[in-house]
Amino acid sequence: MEMTKQIVEIMKVLRKLGMHENLIGFLYTVTAVDAILNSDHVLRTMETYTAVEEAVGIPASRVERGIRHSIKTLYATSDTVRNSPVLGTACHSNKDVPSNSTFLSSVANYIRMRQTEEVINSDTEA
Repeated sequence: MEMTKQIVEIMKVLRKLGMHENLIGFLYTVTAVDAILNSDHVLRTMETYTAVEEAVGIPASRVERGIRHSIKTLYATSDTVRNSPVLGTACHSNKDVPSNSTFLSSVANYIRMRQTEEVINSDTEA
């Protein structure tokens, strides 16, 4: 995986949430969010897993399981994740852990908003 500015931003956001980098699902989550951000249409969950499968060479079933494990571990070990503005209201329900697709799209939407804010701020300053 090439370390682009977008990949670095995704990693920073996941670290800010408290996701552990030592979990194999961390890499899958980064790759999945990157695929969502780079898509010109809304990816269905299986399309996201297939994109990660092609990028890292791991079967989609293992990708799904790795991402799910990372999200569950994040919610089990981090108190701040439930109050984080990164995930918005979609991931703050009474359910213990959001679905993979809800989590991934929430992170992708947060990064899109930040990228848009950067563009607006740079236009304002110019």
